[in-house]
Amino acid sequence: MILSAVLCLSLLYNTAYAIQYRAIYQSKYYSLIRPDHGVCQYGTIPTDYYVSNLMAELSQIPGWTAASTYSDRYAMEKYINSNRNNFADLTEFFIWAGHGLGISSQLGQGAFHFFNLNSSTVWHPIDNHFLDECNATWDEIRWGRKLRWASAYTCNFLKTGGSSANLEKIHKMFQGLHIITGFASTMYIRPDEGTTYGKLLRQGYAFKDAWVNAARKHQPKLSDVGFQINAAWAYHKAYEGDTIYASTAPAPSYSSSTKTDFGRKYYTVNY
Repeated sequence: MILSAVLCLSLLYNTAYAIQYRAIYQSKYYSLIRPDHGVCQYGTIPTDYYVSNLMAELSQIPGWTAASTYSDRYAMEKYINSNRNNFADLTEFFIWAGHGLGISSQLGQGAFHFFNLNSSTVWHPIDNHFLDECNATWDEIRWGRKLRWASAYTCNFLKTGGSSANLEKIHKMFQGLHIITGFASTMYIRPDEGTTYGKLLRQGYAFKDAWVNAARKHQPKLSDVGFQINAAWAYHKAYEGDTIYASTAPAPSYSSSTKTDFGRKYYTVNY
């Protein structure tokens, strides 16, 4: 069910659309060589290699061009927060790669975690990871002005714990967005996963299927880590099967009258 690919790709290129993609990521949370990156107890992760691998694949898609990418000290919460700059919502495809917090954290909801406080020179305190300026939470994200597809290469961002209230918080992010892929568990940063994800997208796999298949290939096995790793996706039901060749028309926004049109699923990838 997950392994299906779209055939006859030559028929699927839609030259009417010029697609832009952007990444925001943090990898160098501390460094003995570059101490100006700040110190975060969550540690350094190789997201820079994941992002560069994925971007290399996306750059080969006709009509797709890269917008400005923000990394490390220049990646900030305000670029994702809909009440601030929200640069993430100025391209059709957006990738976050970095640390994530979930419902079991002090925040009580999913969030992208930053080591800095909306500044390239001011870091969060070593003993406080939960300040507003270093976490972009579900409640602060409203995407869809231009963004249609998003991927969160981070822990726990799409984990609900079975709570309908948490699921609603996820769906409220959808204000024109079609689909967001992520994880409903802890996950591991695997640089080559970016290459696989990008190659499968280029082959015409749906975002959700490319995401799950890449995670199945690269995430560590249950026997190695001792817990399930769940690749997940949240979506508007009319756009769940979107590929990179899909329409960029906005999906209907989430509201009390459209709530049944949205869903979230996950697939355990490391059996």
